[in-house]
Amino acid sequence: MGGDVEDTQIQAVGDLLQALEARRGSSYLIVLSGRSVGQMIPLEVGDTLIGRGKECDVVLVDRGVSRVHLRLSQSATGTVSVLDMGSTNGTWIEGERVQYQELRDGDRIRVGGALLLKLAYDRGSETDFAKHLFESATRDGLTQVHSGRVLCERLGEELLWHRRHGEPLAIAMVGVDDLQGIRDEWGRRAGDQVLRKVAAFCKGQLRGEDVLARYRDPVFALLLRRTDLDGARVVAERIRQRIAVSELTVGPATDALHLRVTVSVGLLRVVPEDVAPSVLLDLAEERLFRAQGRGRAQLEDGGA
Repeated sequence: MGGDVEDTQIQAVGDLLQALEARRGSSYLIVLSGRSVGQMIPLEVGDTLIGRGKECDVVLVDRGVSRVHLRLSQSATGTVSVLDMGSTNGTWIEGERVQYQELRDGDRIRVGGALLLKLAYDRGSETDFAKHLFESATRDGLTQVHSGRVLCERLGEELLWHRRHGEPLAIAMVGVDDLQGIRDEWGRRAGDQVLRKVAAFCKGQLRGEDVLARYRDPVFALLLRRTDLDGARVVAERIRQRIAVSELTVGPATDALHLRVTVSVGLLRVVPEDVAPSVLLDLAEERLFRAQGRGRAQLEDGGA
């Protein structure tokens, strides 16, 4: 379960932000660059190890970060210090390479040559800024699920884990059937509300370790960790069938529309080969297109 550290950092960010609201005045790090831009890391009293390795308290997936890169220590009085743990590319404070240094509010820490962190004390406005930065960098603005950018990054990380440990991995592409027809008849706002409701429904069927992202306009992608093709079919059928028998209510309560919406699903079992994430996503989307070519509420898994 060591690989779950990366999942928790992104998927549980809502819980993290709630915790920060309750910890006003405490210190934390904001990630200002790299894959995890906008991520907020609360610092507890004691030591926090940061690096690429699963043994670290905070895992930063970046090629320039060493396995155990640095240690942050916070005293009971709130003083924070940094100790470089013999990293390859160094730890830099405000442009100067350091071995050990006490940090001040606002200090910028460069890790591994490119990844930039900032020490801050929660004053409300800083939290609001970081929250906005995280949302704009990692979330789809309409549906609030992960963006396509996060999807590609997470798939790359999952492929490494999958190949190292031989765990199954599946991709499901869920497409809203004839979304353009809904928009043409009922308006774009109704189509947008359908996308939000389908995203919320898909999210409700997943485990915390799975990833849901908006891949394209009418298409959502699901990364199903430790899931073989049979398990992916169970998830896909649950989503496909339950949406098909449900009425989605859109619009204001005084003039609501009750729409029958269907989705089709393309499934792909990821095999342990050296294939780029973008190629795998294209293959999964091709299966979705084949499913939709047969009609509404269809499932295509390639017969694998």
